[in-house]
Amino acid sequence: MKTLYIDNKKVNNLNTFDYLVSKKVNIPSPRKNELLIKTLSSGLCATDISKILNPSINKMNKNKKIYLGHETIGRVIKAGEKKLNYMVGKNVAIGDINGCKSFSIKNECKYCKKKQGIFCIKKEKRKYNSNSYAGFSEYFLRSPHQCIILKKNINIKNSIFIEPLSTCINLIRNCKKNDTILINGLGTISILFYKLLILKKFKKKKIFFSNDINKKKIKYLKKIKAQTIDLDKKKIKNKFNICFDFNMNFDEKKNLINCLLPESKIILFGLNDEIQKINLSKFILKGIKIIGIHGYSSSKRNGKIVTDLEAAADIIYKKKIRVDDLIQNEYPLSNVKEKILEIINKIKKNKNNNVYFRTIFT
Repeated sequence: MKTLYIDNKKVNNLNTFDYLVSKKVNIPSPRKNELLIKTLSSGLCATDISKILNPSINKMNKNKKIYLGHETIGRVIKAGEKKLNYMVGKNVAIGDINGCKSFSIKNECKYCKKKQGIFCIKKEKRKYNSNSYAGFSEYFLRSPHQCIILKKNINIKNSIFIEPLSTCINLIRNCKKNDTILINGLGTISILFYKLLILKKFKKKKIFFSNDINKKKIKYLKKIKAQTIDLDKKKIKNKFNICFDFNMNFDEKKNLINCLLPESKIILFGLNDEIQKINLSKFILKGIKIIGIHGYSSSKRNGKIVTDLEAAADIIYKKKIRVDDLIQNEYPLSNVKEKILEIINKIKKNKNNNVYFRTIFT
C-alpha cells in the first residue's frame, strides 16, 4: 500500500518539498485494542496544508514522520482482538475521542471520561506506533476509542465533513439567539458554521461575513444569500457583540474594533503561529473578551455522553444541511501527493485566489 507523510529529517529546501514523502509500505497488522481501517475518503484540511507549507511547526513533534489526513472516513477490515469483531465491516469516522483508552493510559483523565480526548491532559504519555499511518494512506490503524460507527447508507464523500462540522457544533455553544454575529474569514468551516447557525434558527439578518477580495468566495456568498460587510469602510453602521475569526488576522481589519459593542467577544478558531502583535488596550477599554477555541467537544443527552462527531454525523446523515457544494475537487487517493503539491503551488502563486473549499481523496 501507499502512504503519505512529512519526513522531519528531510526539511531542508522548502521549495522542492522533498520532505513530503509518498512511499509503498506493507499493510499493517492490528494489535490488541487496534482496528485495521481501509480509507474510503479523506479531506484535505488547512491544517494539513500548513504542516506542509511550514514544516518547522512539526519539529515540536517527537515523531520523525508526520502522517497526514485526519478528516477521514474508513471501513474496518480487521480487528486485533475478538471482542472488537463487531466493528469489522462497519464504516467509521475518526476523531480524538478518548486518548487515554486509545493509548492504554491508566486512570483516564476527566476529559477523556467525557469523550473530550482532544483536551486530554495525559497526551505526553501517548506512545504512537510507527505504522499507524493516517487518512492519506490506503490503510491505517486506530483504536476503537478513536472511531464512531456510521449509519450504513450515509454518503461517504459527504461524511468527510463530520470532523469540521463537529468543530462548528463546539463553536455554536458560544452563541445566543439574540447575538449579532460577524464571521471573519470564508473557508469550509466558516461556511459550515453559517449553515449550522441557520439550521439552529439564528436570524440571517443578524449574521454577516466580512467582505473578501476573492471573487469566487463572494460569488458563493451571494449564492447562499449571506450578508457581507466591508470592514475597510470608515463608517460602519452595524454593531456586533460576537465575532468569529477563522483567519486569525482580526488586527488587520482596523475597523473591527469600531464595529464591536462593549463587552463583546472575539472567538479565535484555528491555529496560526504568526499572529501579529495587537494593541490590547483598545480591546481592554471596551471590555472585549478574546477567546481561543480549538476542536470539538461533547455534551450530555438523556444521561448519555454524545460527542460532537456523533452529532455532526447525524446532521449529515439526515441531510439537515447541504455539504456537497463545499467539495471543490475530488481525486483518487493514489494521486494524493501529486494533487496536494498542485494545490500548494497554486496557493504560493496567488494567495488571494487560492483553494478555499475541500479537496477530497477517495
